[in-house]
Amino acid sequence: MILIKKYANRRLYDTSASAYITLSECADIIRAGTEVQIIDAKSKQDITVIVMIQIIMECEQNFQILPVAALRQIIKAYGSRSGSLLSRYLERTMSSFAHHHLDLDEALEASLDAIEKDRQPKIGRPAQTDVFDSRKRELLEQLQIEMKQLSARIQKL
Repeated sequence: MILIKKYANRRLYDTSASAYITLSECADIIRAGTEVQIIDAKSKQDITVIVMIQIIMECEQNFQILPVAALRQIIKAYGSRSGSLLSRYLERTMSSFAHHHLDLDEALEASLDAIEKDRQPKIGRPAQTDVFDSRKRELLEQLQIEMKQLSARIQKL
């Protein structure tokens, strides 16, 4: 976990790197999966949530992913008995999303790899489409033979 101190001049100080960082760089650290704790340098109060909300506000200006209706429900939950329930729900939902998002990415990558493999002709073997076309021709020829046989039977009647 990285400890970041926020000073009165709104500057963020990464204690692990002994360097000042921007809010955007702090967001990059979080996106990389590193846990952070952000404290007010003077009061020593934990302000991690406040800074993360600032990061979200910056991101929302460029790319809006939070629907207004959802934000409205979150605001309504503040001060109500359902606030702690909503907090637990959001935490579990986001954890599940992150887990399944990785699974989805892996499945999509595997599918794309399989598609790419099927497109490459196999050396010494006909391409998949050639095998399919050959099978279609065989079925068509068989149907034509059966049609001729049926036609001959009908004529005898």
